[in-house]
Amino acid sequence: MMSSSSPPVRAQRSGGYFSELVEAATYRHLLYFLVAALLSVVSVSALGLALLGAALSPLLLGVPLLLLGGWLLGALARLDRSLGSALLDVNLSRPTPLRPPGWWAWLRCRLTETNTYKVLLYSVLKPPYIALSSVWLGVTLGGGLLLAGLPALLYAAPQLNLPVALGEQAYLLTHTSKLLLPLIGLGTMMLGLSSLNLLARGWLIVSYALLTDYGENAPAVREVAALRAGAATVAYAGSLEETLSRLLQLSLSATSARSAHITVGRRTVSEGLSSGEVPPVWPGEVAGGRDTLSRVGNRQVLAFAVSPRGEALGTLRAVYERVPSASETQFWAAVADQAASAADIARLIDQAQLRASEQERARLARELHDSVAQALYGVSLATRTARALLDKQPQRAAESLEFAQQLSEGASAEMKALLFALRPDALEEGGLVAALSRLAEMLRLRYQLDVQLDVAGEPPLSGEIKGTLYRVAQEATHNAVKHARARQLALSLRPGEDGSTWTLCVQDEGVGFDPALTRPGSLGLKSMRERAALIGADLTLESRPGAGTTLRLSVPGGETR
Repeated sequence: MMSSSSPPVRAQRSGGYFSELVEAATYRHLLYFLVAALLSVVSVSALGLALLGAALSPLLLGVPLLLLGGWLLGALARLDRSLGSALLDVNLSRPTPLRPPGWWAWLRCRLTETNTYKVLLYSVLKPPYIALSSVWLGVTLGGGLLLAGLPALLYAAPQLNLPVALGEQAYLLTHTSKLLLPLIGLGTMMLGLSSLNLLARGWLIVSYALLTDYGENAPAVREVAALRAGAATVAYAGSLEETLSRLLQLSLSATSARSAHITVGRRTVSEGLSSGEVPPVWPGEVAGGRDTLSRVGNRQVLAFAVSPRGEALGTLRAVYERVPSASETQFWAAVADQAASAADIARLIDQAQLRASEQERARLARELHDSVAQALYGVSLATRTARALLDKQPQRAAESLEFAQQLSEGASAEMKALLFALRPDALEEGGLVAALSRLAEMLRLRYQLDVQLDVAGEPPLSGEIKGTLYRVAQEATHNAVKHARARQLALSLRPGEDGSTWTLCVQDEGVGFDPALTRPGSLGLKSMRERAALIGADLTLESRPGAGTTLRLSVPGGETR
């Protein structure tokens, strides 16, 4: 595709006044004008044929003449592009347009194309320009050549040296005059050659502007840039209002629309309004998949349905001072599709957040039922038993009370761990070491596990990585209690020998299992592997029946990520 920059003009080389006599470009330009003069005759004929066909278009005879004249002008323009590219030292090529199916569609497309009228203007300007240039070059170059060769002609045929009468006086060419004539002729020829190159460069600019797509792509370039930026805006996971507002700002910068408005549900976003201006009241919503152009007051309003996957969510409206072009209508249709995607993404995010909230509440309900609720029930049974035995068997009553105290301390520790896990900033405030210490204390009190905790200080890791380490430690210790039936457990967090990694290790002496076989709790193992993959960590699992289980999670360390 051609650029929309300024037409290229070849820089004139500095080689002295007479350098143009030996430059190949000078004679290419001369050849161009000679060929262009011949083609201008054909161009005038084709232009006359097209005008005659337009005049007779109400009659059946006029249409074929108009089509033939238009086809000839297009063919001559293509020939001029090749000729100019070869002799004027500039690329005049133009991308070949797609041919619509059917003659009527083709004719309608050509009549609405900018290139058609640029070629018509080129065909109108070319004959007079070439004619005037040819006259001037004929006078300067032909006259200069005649003057330069006249002394030789008079020397060969002295009888041609006739007196020239000016008024009452008659003059003959003297020897001095004959010596000056070649110099005058050479100067005239140099003037003609200089003007030849100037005329060629001037026509080069006209040809570049009218035969290429120069200037046609600026709106398209702006629209494509706006659509690309809009796509990036839609992908941004900010609020829907921010996304739609940015989308409208980009679209207004690429079009001639005065203002733009998007309504999605009860939310309306407007851009382009002057200070204090209130968005107008619209007549109604747009049916899905249809665009409408209506007049509201003295404005033209282009409206599109914002309908992702056929479901109408709202309306996009662009307000114009005059009727928008077809290309801008198509552009706003693409913007409406982007707005629909943004609205759909926002809706999916809301649904995902709601679903995640419901799943988290269900998980907390299960954990409270499996741990704290059962512990409180155990406390209630133990205190009832102690009350019943207090008078008859005080020793057994004391044992029941001690058991109730252990259950209550375990429930309290587990409740603290649950509350700690619910706070997003808990790890940032308290640190990973404190979180692991709470987890170990809960396991000791609630399940009477012998937990050995070995940590080497707070690791210099990001909150995301610390959160993953803590969740994996939770899941691994839960599996050790629920599935391995372990009584002893070792929990450690140590840096590697070179300090480039940190490794979390959870080791139990439970029943073990075969990692190659599916077993209850494998969903938790899958969840741990997915968490590890998200932060680029390495998770390994070692276990065999009767020999316990060891889980290691190694993450890059040494700097905050």
